[in-house]
Amino acid sequence: MYAFEPLPENFGFLSENIQLNALSNTKCFNVGVGPHDQRAALRLHRNQINSLFSYRGVPAYSQISVELWSLGRILETVGERIDLVKLDIEGMEFDALFSCLPSDLERVERIVLEYHDETIDCGHKVSELVGFLEMHKFTTQLFPAHRILAAWRNRKKRAL
Repeated sequence: MYAFEPLPENFGFLSENIQLNALSNTKCFNVGVGPHDQRAALRLHRNQINSLFSYRGVPAYSQISVELWSLGRILETVGERIDLVKLDIEGMEFDALFSCLPSDLERVERIVLEYHDETIDCGHKVSELVGFLEMHKFTTQLFPAHRILAAWRNRKKRAL
């Protein structure tokens, strides 16, 4: 398993939990997920649960500079085949996915994400994500009460 967390404090908790639970199959990276490899201003809120990147135009308590990796780079880091990509990146899910090459997405079997099309001014609607993923041969299902989008591939099992 691979985990990516841009907030230093949360990354510390994640690293500590990995050690406490002796998870030898888990690697974590102190980077966020975005559309490009870059540094970006992450706007922090008092509870740090609703932290957003600065270009979202949301008032913040303070901000820090964090490293972002493109989702394509992350998928390359993880490996050839990815069983599940889980995204909870506060409005960046659109830009991160839209920046992926078809060859990046072809290696992914399932995606589950929390989407933000009305709660954060991200310039996109969830219908765009559905269309994008279906164009890339995913089947999709929305769970609007929880703002969750699930996508999976219907690959036929190969005969041995």
